[in-house]
Amino acid sequence: MVEQNWLDPLLAGTLASKLTAEVFESYLLLPEAEYTIRWEKIPGLPKFCALDVDSLVERTQARLRMWQSLYPRVYSPYQRPYLAGVAIAQQKLSPEAVHSLSRLLIGLNFRQLGLFLKQDELQIAQRFVMLIAEGIILLRDPITPFDRLPQLGRSGSGGSGHMGIEPAKTISSTTALRSSEQDILSASLATAAQRIWKIVCVDDSPSMLNEIKRLLESEAFEITLINDSKRALMQIVSIQPDLILMDVSMPEINGYQICSLLQKAPNLQHIPVIMVTGNRGLLDRARAKMVGATDYLTKPFTQKDLLAIVLRYLGH
Repeated sequence: MVEQNWLDPLLAGTLASKLTAEVFESYLLLPEAEYTIRWEKIPGLPKFCALDVDSLVERTQARLRMWQSLYPRVYSPYQRPYLAGVAIAQQKLSPEAVHSLSRLLIGLNFRQLGLFLKQDELQIAQRFVMLIAEGIILLRDPITPFDRLPQLGRSGSGGSGHMGIEPAKTISSTTALRSSEQDILSASLATAAQRIWKIVCVDDSPSMLNEIKRLLESEAFEITLINDSKRALMQIVSIQPDLILMDVSMPEINGYQICSLLQKAPNLQHIPVIMVTGNRGLLDRARAKMVGATDYLTKPFTQKDLLAIVLRYLGH
């Protein structure tokens, strides 16, 4: 990716470091785990970052202790929080906090929320744990394949059996949230509540447009549907969206042609363009990259697939 100018070396180093830390988090939760450090130089490959493994393990264990202090209410960063009900939330939260939560909790897991809010997912979980104890927020189980990862409360090489982690203290469900806690919650979500992401969907199929709108249904998104490819470019210029979902196969002007035109306009070429198609061939993907598409979403797709790719680029 660096060689093809998709990433600069500094960003590649940051990415490699974060991916390594993420892998270690799950690895250290395994019931039985051993690791051996094997240093091996591979000629011709550039160095993007230097990792101190001992320091990495120590930081990861400290982070796991904080995650495990939330157990059993939270047992995975891939659990998906959702509002139990607006009426329930209104009994204990300010209107601003209820509004923010109703916009944010749209089926994303803690890690996706962290990307969306540009905050640490652990801090988000820590802010939510009181709301979970109160029954205001409920948690759905992780989606496959994340449900196969070790749970935070189980013993492992980095687990509670070896690290002396005590379960989170029981909090009475009748305890009302203090005004100071409400203020912290509202302030932490205020930026996200104010931001509305503009998404343009271009497809000649009204049914597909309506399905995408249904899957992305949220007050956080302002979705514009365009089913006439000839008018798409002018509408995109007018809207200046944060992201574009573009069907490939459309009559008269197809998605590749529109994407190519977008790349020639200085005020539009920064907008992420996700090509949506039923074609799975490598040649189709290569062609999409050649005309400047940011990514590729293959039909049929689920809400999880769509949200994941949308948030990946809105998070930038």
